[in-house]
Amino acid sequence: PLESLVRYEEGIEELEKAINLAPKQIEPLILHAKLSQMIMDDEAAAADYTKVIQLAPDKSSFWMLQRCHCYESMLKPDLALADALGYLKGHPERYDTNSARIIGTLYLKLGKGKEAVEHFSYCLKSNPKMSKVNEMRGDSYMLLKNFNAAAADYTLAIARMPNIDTKLYKKRAEAYRKGGQLKKAAEDDIKVKSVSNEVFDIAPFRNKQ
Repeated sequence: PLESLVRYEEGIEELEKAINLAPKQIEPLILHAKLSQMIMDDEAAAADYTKVIQLAPDKSSFWMLQRCHCYESMLKPDLALADALGYLKGHPERYDTNSARIIGTLYLKLGKGKEAVEHFSYCLKSNPKMSKVNEMRGDSYMLLKNFNAAAADYTLAIARMPNIDTKLYKKRAEAYRKGGQLKKAAEDDIKVKSVSNEVFDIAPFRNKQ
């Protein structure tokens, strides 16, 4: 709501005054960062977390994780990955399916299929039904030109969908095609086309009174 936005901006202004008066205090910076994230100003939040890391290096790994989320929202996967790995360097015991998925996703965005597969495989070993991880590992296998493995992952992702997901069928068709399984690719193309035609046929009637 607009009222909430105004309150956040007023809070940010007050915190900026506090930061100017006491630039070495981390609490105003942390609050400023959190409020900045609430109004989608991830760049300002990342700058705040950078200052916090510099002022409190003994707690830097935790704030690197917060900055990681900012960088990811800013579409800077290279910086986000550096922070995620930096966080785990300080807390290796916190490597779990959630952090593995985050790191795998960042490697995928950077086009590093091998590393992405390693982290997604860890997720699936711990939780074989983890949402969207099969699809993302399939995308990673496509980068590695391991088309059979990609098709297998897309198949597992498709099996978990209650309805036909044309995006997944398109991806699997491409994997089949590049892997030389042209008949299977054609079958998936037909599925995609049939669903697309069905949507097209009923769409004109949806808005009728």
